[in-house]
Amino acid sequence: MRRNTRSIWGILIVLIFLTVNFSMTLADSGDNFSINPSSNQQKLLEIQKAIRENGADWIAGFNSVFTPQEDHLGELLGCMEEYSENSSGDAIPNDIYLPNSWDWRDVNGTNWVTSVKNQGGCGSCVAFGTIGALEAVVQIEIGQVFNCDLSEAYLFFCGGRSCSTGWYTSKAVSFVKANGVPDEECFPYKGYDMPCGEKANNWKDRLVRVSNTGSANGLSGIKNALVTYGPLVVDFDVYEDFGSYNGGIYEHVWGNKEGGHAVTLVGYNDDPGYWICKNSWGKNWGENGFFKIKYHQCHIDDAAYYFDGIYGNIQPTQPRNPNPGNGESNVEPMVNLSWTKSIDFNGDKVSYDVYLSEGNSPKDLIAHDIEKPWIIVDGLKKDTRYSWKVIARDEYGSQYSSDRWIFAVRPPLPPVVNGTFNGKANKEYTFTAYATDKDGLEYYWFFDWGDDTNSGWIGPYGPSKKIIVTHTWNDKGTYNVKVRYKEDGISSDWANYRVTMSRTIPLFINKQFTPFIREILYKLLDFNIRRLG
Repeated sequence: MRRNTRSIWGILIVLIFLTVNFSMTLADSGDNFSINPSSNQQKLLEIQKAIRENGADWIAGFNSVFTPQEDHLGELLGCMEEYSENSSGDAIPNDIYLPNSWDWRDVNGTNWVTSVKNQGGCGSCVAFGTIGALEAVVQIEIGQVFNCDLSEAYLFFCGGRSCSTGWYTSKAVSFVKANGVPDEECFPYKGYDMPCGEKANNWKDRLVRVSNTGSANGLSGIKNALVTYGPLVVDFDVYEDFGSYNGGIYEHVWGNKEGGHAVTLVGYNDDPGYWICKNSWGKNWGENGFFKIKYHQCHIDDAAYYFDGIYGNIQPTQPRNPNPGNGESNVEPMVNLSWTKSIDFNGDKVSYDVYLSEGNSPKDLIAHDIEKPWIIVDGLKKDTRYSWKVIARDEYGSQYSSDRWIFAVRPPLPPVVNGTFNGKANKEYTFTAYATDKDGLEYYWFFDWGDDTNSGWIGPYGPSKKIIVTHTWNDKGTYNVKVRYKEDGISSDWANYRVTMSRTIPLFINKQFTPFIREILYKLLDFNIRRLG
């Protein structure tokens, strides 16, 4: 017994010793302690600590590029290094007035910058940074915002590049000047290596070209070029901490160099001193796809490239403002699909292709080369979801696709029901019903009598057939009768019909009194029954 007691005390002493040591370990580790943290969680803690220690003004966190499980930064960097101390931008005016800040997303209330895109898991950032600048310059020189959309795939893959090799920014700019770039629909980007042969056969007729390109460097040179010509193409060194950027003014504080990256420069602010850039990692990274970076960070001031003198075949504007509205329900089976007429800045005639399908993917071509911005569609299936899109095309083939739009056709309308509203329990009553939608072929009917009984599905009947049914309620009370039909297998909405049954009149009243007296007794008896409940 004593041996057992000693053994128990020995075990307790060991457990207490281990517990105390484990608690001390927790205390020594600080507030950020976590059991077996992932490498990315630990990396984030170190980046946040470095931001604090360096007094930097940006926020690090998880996002679409840097997640708790994965870090996609390395696969997105495809800009090959080329640092230049010389500028070929002699055409940049040196005496231009430079404001303290500039942002092409808001120049007198107008946003000239096109939408943020996503390069996917491909090192094609040079194409996206270049096209982002070119699209904005097209809009600025035309004087019209229409979310110009040009082909990154053509620039990158027809420029002889691949996702794994990347490209030089200067060579991408030179390719644009020498060859031009077509609209996005000519060669849609997929986010993986694509052969140049996948572009449309009429690509030569769809090219947007530039007369001049040039470069600038240093703060004043880049600002001059930005204000004079529009958004620029820039590249810079990327370090491990950049992928975790979630807002603020970035500066490198932690980690090794990962590679080079190209983006579109859209603005600057001298107080406190940073560039504003549009990235190509989607809207779920950074500040809705944009970021700010401190002056002189990561060689971003070394060189910036501009475009000037747009010409060629500019795509028509995107079809917008759909009718029915996107997400609209209860649309009629015959509908007039319409959209805003596209504008062509070259003065070319514009025609439309319309795609419409059940479900979420509009893949069925229902109209080709129509000239009016509308089309009447009949015979749509009721209670069904449809998606559609419109492609505007000029006479030389340049195109712009609308967004995907969705609408839902209403179910069959509820039927019309006729019959008694008031009656006596244990007496049979007749009801009639007919469909209000008569464009189907086969109809089945269902009557729910509100007393835990129903007719089941009866039929089939034709679309114009008036249905006659009978029912008897055994107890007094008010009953909510519901009626619906199936039109070619699609159920209508319910029609609701309320009936009230009172007690049956005693049999002796029916047999022993004249009709006149019987009628008076009926009313008196009914009055007393209602009064007594």
